[in-house]
Amino acid sequence: MIKVSRFILFVVFTSSCFFISNLKGAELSAKDIMQKQNDLHSAKFEIEKQQMLLIDRKGKKETRILKRYSKEVEKGVFKYLLVFLKPTDVEGVALLTWQHKGKSEDQWIYMPALGKKLKRIASGSKKGYFMGTDFTYEDLSADKIDDYSYKIIKEEKLNNDDCYVIEAVASNPETKKETGYSKKIYWIRKDIFFAVKIEYYDKRNRHSKTQQMFEIEKTEGTRYRAKKAIMEHLKKKHKTLVLVAKRKIDSEIKDSIFTERTILKGEQLHLNDL
Repeated sequence: MIKVSRFILFVVFTSSCFFISNLKGAELSAKDIMQKQNDLHSAKFEIEKQQMLLIDRKGKKETRILKRYSKEVEKGVFKYLLVFLKPTDVEGVALLTWQHKGKSEDQWIYMPALGKKLKRIASGSKKGYFMGTDFTYEDLSADKIDDYSYKIIKEEKLNNDDCYVIEAVASNPETKKETGYSKKIYWIRKDIFFAVKIEYYDKRNRHSKTQQMFEIEKTEGTRYRAKKAIMEHLKKKHKTLVLVAKRKIDSEIKDSIFTERTILKGEQLHLNDL
């Protein structure tokens, strides 16, 4: 079960350059390209401290600080935790995601103001937007490549980088039912197989949102990451800007981070892990 990284979201240098060079000369299918994106950029452990800026149609801004944890618990299966650190009105709010092989992921949200209990996100509610951002609960997990069909619709330059433009449509019946999108279109850079733009289309096939990644930098091995991402909701004229202040890759994360006990006690708010 292979994942396509979203939120903005996982060999040594000489051998990685040789590998990418060989890929560029091969005849790749759309699915091959999506799989290479995962293979080259995935990480078993990852922690980020992010600044999130919400901007409404009138230009009013709201700033939040959060941490994001990601851990691969078995091949291609991840657990994620997002937790808000500031401001005080959202401090401790957390979103916990557990992925599984062969079935949909489980998601829970914790709202300290509503009592000491995690609330399960029903599969039909994953189309809803998370905490006033332009990311749905669905956006904050990861797609299973085998649940989608892909096709290359064109090749073009974006910000002077050559890209494959790939359409992804849900093909798994359960995914079709749960997703809030009719399709997504990815711009994948040819040189590093990294998604730099994603367009989201609603169930009526209307272009509803666009996410773009900026300040792409090499971390280690074959991995690249974006330091900045912008998700724009076209109809609402609302934007969510995510800036990565700190990032740590491949430093082990304890399983206990992804548990109800840790979240309810607020332990993740005070960890010095970045």
